[in-house]
Amino acid sequence: MLEPYLTSHPRSAEVHYYIGYARANAGNLWGALNGYERAHELSRDPIYWLPLASLYLDLGLRAHALRAFRQMFHHQDQVAVPMMDAARKEVATLEQDVMETADDVDLPVAQMEEGFLHLEKGQRALQDGDYAACIDINRQAIDLLGDWPPPRNNLSLALFFDGQPEEAVAEARQVLSHAPENLQALSNAIRFLAWAGEESQARKLWATLREVTPRGEDAGVKKAEAAATLGEDESVYELLKPLDKGGPERGGTPGGAWRTQLFLAVAEANTGRRRAAQRRLKMLQNDVPWANDLLTALRAGRPGSGWTERYPYFHSTELMPRQALGSFVELTSRQGEMPARQFRREVDRFVAGYPQIVRAAEKLIWEENQPDAGMAMLEIAGTPAAYAALRRFGLSQAGDDQTRLQALFKLAQAGQIPADETLRVWSEGEWREVQLRQYEITEDPEVFYTPGTADLLNRGQEAFQQNEYETAERLFQRALDLEPRAKEAYNSLAALYAHRGDHERAKKMYREAMDVDPTYVFPRGNLAMHLLDEGDIEGAEALLAPLADAERFQPRELAFYHYVQARLATSKGEYKAARRSLEFALEVAPGYGPAESLLDHLDDISERLDLVSRLRTGWESTLEQSHKRDQAKRERLQAELATPDPSLSETLPLHIKNALTGMGRVVMPWGGWTTLRKAKLIAEITAALEDRDNLERIVADLTDDERAALRRVLERGGSMSWQDFDARYDNDLKESRYWDWHEPETVMGRLRLRGLLAEATVDDELLIVVPAEVRRPLREILGA
Repeated sequence: MLEPYLTSHPRSAEVHYYIGYARANAGNLWGALNGYERAHELSRDPIYWLPLASLYLDLGLRAHALRAFRQMFHHQDQVAVPMMDAARKEVATLEQDVMETADDVDLPVAQMEEGFLHLEKGQRALQDGDYAACIDINRQAIDLLGDWPPPRNNLSLALFFDGQPEEAVAEARQVLSHAPENLQALSNAIRFLAWAGEESQARKLWATLREVTPRGEDAGVKKAEAAATLGEDESVYELLKPLDKGGPERGGTPGGAWRTQLFLAVAEANTGRRRAAQRRLKMLQNDVPWANDLLTALRAGRPGSGWTERYPYFHSTELMPRQALGSFVELTSRQGEMPARQFRREVDRFVAGYPQIVRAAEKLIWEENQPDAGMAMLEIAGTPAAYAALRRFGLSQAGDDQTRLQALFKLAQAGQIPADETLRVWSEGEWREVQLRQYEITEDPEVFYTPGTADLLNRGQEAFQQNEYETAERLFQRALDLEPRAKEAYNSLAALYAHRGDHERAKKMYREAMDVDPTYVFPRGNLAMHLLDEGDIEGAEALLAPLADAERFQPRELAFYHYVQARLATSKGEYKAARRSLEFALEVAPGYGPAESLLDHLDDISERLDLVSRLRTGWESTLEQSHKRDQAKRERLQAELATPDPSLSETLPLHIKNALTGMGRVVMPWGGWTTLRKAKLIAEITAALEDRDNLERIVADLTDDERAALRRVLERGGSMSWQDFDARYDNDLKESRYWDWHEPETVMGRLRLRGLLAEATVDDELLIVVPAEVRRPLREILGA
């Protein structure tokens, strides 16, 4: 309620005071301090010295508190000071502490107090994330206080987060050279080294720190921080459980209440005390943004966050300053604008300053379900540690197959995986020995012909596509008369002869094309398929072998090559390999008809194999595998249509033949659907849906809910959000897509079975749509 007044009344001391008061009561002591200090700065009213002194004490800023008390005493004639005796006792205690410390380090009391003040200003700069200021202030404190550890420890923290990790470690070691068991320096150095990838060095220091007994709560938390960095869960628990005061508080000092509670919760989760961890994380949900993710994973019974076997103490955002991460993102956005060598120098300079970016990226991948962001960071970082992290993920079992392959391809593109290296990867539920293939996809033609030859080739293709075969043949022959090495003419003539059934002549033309260019994909692939049709698998493999090392393809060539590889794999009974090749072909050339048809055929084969497998081994696992395949196919089909107004000629071909047969049974009650080929069946279903009387019959057979659902989509112009439809009427994702065998029962499934609904993805939003031709008659029938 008060914060808007900071904008409308920025110079009102009273507004700043009450903002501070509210923050203090909410536990945000640093925010409260800013409000009180600003109120005093604007008003110069001595009444603020008492609340300021109290806040300074709560935040451990004892030198600031001492000066605030003195100012309060100085103005006691102007304002009433409650509990004057208690305040004087507090001042005496503070002054005694300064004198004892000054005596310990052999410094004048005034110099000690001035040094304390600089130290605390540095702590405030560290709290505010102003690392440059913190460095300057702590160096001033060191000038006053010499080798006394606290300012040097704070300096090392600021150096690390300011992008000077080597200097940070050196500063921590400087402290340890004078005080080998200084807990703060040991903890800092352990964190710096571990996050920079030097865990073995960090563990050497932990061997020393483990034996150091912390004095006071802050020291206990600091030691626990080092233990947490190294995953020493029992140590974290043993250090912090005695400090547990029954629940987290908001705000607090750095490393204070909420940090203690979070570390305790994670330690409990990692040591089997899961109920206690859940209770603690539930209390922390409003204080720690990622506590809910940890709690969700715990409640689900998972062993750790994301794909890990344990729960993390630190979030990726804690490993480096937000400003530094923003600088890295900004740098990567300029990659295309900078010369490659300059960009590499800038990245190397950044990574040298923030080596913990590798650890942060790994957290994104393994713990925080952001593998794409993490892999991109590692790829750009480009250090041996970054590449090692990519390899660890790529060769693991974490995540999905495609994401892990992306990691390996990034390594291959960076030259970190030789072309002949065999990798053992987890794919489709089993370990496989694979070699990565990289392709350069280009639209540039490999051969340039004279205008006359090019014109004849283009006209020949047009004639062929229009079924003018004699004209096409004459044009291709004329092209060969002009250019005897026009390989495309030989290939097209071969396709024409094959269409006529003259396969021997077709094979001859394919070989003529291969004589011109031995790596020409189309004739070699077509000839291989002829051999497969004749049952000559070995001959087809030998024919395709010269293409194995090819790296440069046009999109249609690459899609065709993988289609032929799928045909070969299918002939050998290697259906999973065939599916992978077809999915790659469709990724290169979306909508590539031969690949889609063969994929549908493989789905039919898989369904039959599943039926056999169920009889042999039971239903559960095979149903799950079948469902996963169906889901993948469904997701691919959902992305096929990119318009909210598709026609029946666009929606119906997306269904497999089995589903269309089931659809025909419903929309064509007069029969005849079982013997039709897919294209003819689609034409007959289209005609049946465009028949007004038949459409009325189909609608009359719908339930009230189904008619209401259809009416709702029509009222929204013929399309609506898939999520909204699902929320109101449910979905058919768990139903079989083999409608000829399993008729759907959900509203969505029954309407899709009748061809009245389809799915489209427009501007990245999944929609439920009514085909364009039936919208108007449906509105009239339903009164929509």
